[in-house]
Amino acid sequence: LAQDTRLLRVHAPEMAANVVPGQFFMVRDPSGNDPLIGRAFAVYDCGGPNEGWLDIVYLVKGKLTTRLAKKQIGDAIALWGPLGNGFTTTPVQQLVMVAGGIGQTPFLSLAREALGLKRFGNSARSSGYAKKVHFCYGARSKAYLTGVADFEAMGVGVSIATDDGSVGPPRLVTDALTEFLDRSPPASTRIVCCGPEPMMRAVAEGFRAGGKPGLMLSHTFSAVSAEARALTESHGIAYSGGGLDHVLTALVCILRAQRNDGSSWRPDMPASSMAETGRPTTEREVLDHLAAHGVGVIPARIVSSADEAAEVADAFDAPVVLKILSPDIPHKTEVGGVALGLKGADQVRAAHDAIRARVATARPDAKVAGIIVSPMRAGGVELFIGTMRDPQWGPAIAVGLGGIFVEALKDTSLDLLPISEAQALAMLGRLKGKALLDGFRGATPVDRAALARTIVAVGEAALALGPGLVSLEVNPLLAEGSRIEALDGLAVWEDAHADA
Repeated sequence: LAQDTRLLRVHAPEMAANVVPGQFFMVRDPSGNDPLIGRAFAVYDCGGPNEGWLDIVYLVKGKLTTRLAKKQIGDAIALWGPLGNGFTTTPVQQLVMVAGGIGQTPFLSLAREALGLKRFGNSARSSGYAKKVHFCYGARSKAYLTGVADFEAMGVGVSIATDDGSVGPPRLVTDALTEFLDRSPPASTRIVCCGPEPMMRAVAEGFRAGGKPGLMLSHTFSAVSAEARALTESHGIAYSGGGLDHVLTALVCILRAQRNDGSSWRPDMPASSMAETGRPTTEREVLDHLAAHGVGVIPARIVSSADEAAEVADAFDAPVVLKILSPDIPHKTEVGGVALGLKGADQVRAAHDAIRARVATARPDAKVAGIIVSPMRAGGVELFIGTMRDPQWGPAIAVGLGGIFVEALKDTSLDLLPISEAQALAMLGRLKGKALLDGFRGATPVDRAALARTIVAVGEAALALGPGLVSLEVNPLLAEGSRIEALDGLAVWEDAHADA
């Protein structure tokens, strides 16, 4: 297509039918092991549902692209995808695409879709969402410019910048962008860019110079790199990953928090909640801390011998649970540190000694503070409440179905701390499994107001522990009628988190 620039057309009908602009594929040459790991390539264009082809444009530079350049018709390559979320299709008056070097590859398909010339992906995805599309394209020289005629044939305006002045005066692509925006006021304008870090840095500086708040949005779910975060933070730009839905959710939470306290929201905890109240590390210490903030917790006793365990179990007059108590063992079941549904002194004594033996074998280095004895609970709905601290958005709280289901079903609702009872009720209303709270199949309905108060109390308990807290978890929280009890609790601290 241009100097050192090639197009690879691949027959992959299923992938071509599902890919959308902005997504990418991992590509590997199966005929060799160097490089062993696949490389990411953006989709350039693809055929219709009955054609089954997709195009990838690449610069011949490294080992993989050198091997790809030698491929012949009929050769096989390893390809997996499409990956990433793709560009948003929210309607806009003007779409401006900024590319440096080979960064122009995702923009041909985007321009086709934005102007309504082609549909990508499933039928639910819209097209024709931009009235005007402009392309600012920078390259080392005229020899490296790729696909300019394809853009112009669609009616896309093109501003070109070359380092050596082989097209127009020597300038950067950001100069071309500034010149275009000066001519075309940026009302209802979306700018998307793809290219090398210096270009991204210049765009970031333009955000700051423009005097308007900027947000860097990533359409992938991977964490932003330390370098990228440092770049955005140095220019006062917030970052959010995971696509447009995550960004809008975050912005809604910020607006809600502003309405709650009537002031500009900051991601830092309120100063009044920073006071050190000690660091609960064991399950019982965490539950005691929660109880001090109004959270109902299951009654329990800590014992140091099998006979004492049997005596406490007899006093509860019900089947009991035995659990190891150690600041070094946050996940007790993984070391055999839990025994359930124990009845009678003999079962309790045997379980006590067995737990001690299993823990001594699995974690001989662990400091054991005793064995927790508590009554066995049955029925009700198990829920999960957890708090966490996002490096940008600050303290947040999640609610979902508890026990093993929080991982299996991933049905959770998220909000920023602090929250009100009304917000907690709204979180419960967003759960897909909310019908379980209303007496599903004859079960006792959960008192949602009492549950909402518990959610608020867990959030307050987390805030009271200060900025060193990474997360505070209650899993499970048992809810039946108006009885809301925390059965287990876990606190993770910043220094321990770093050591891990």
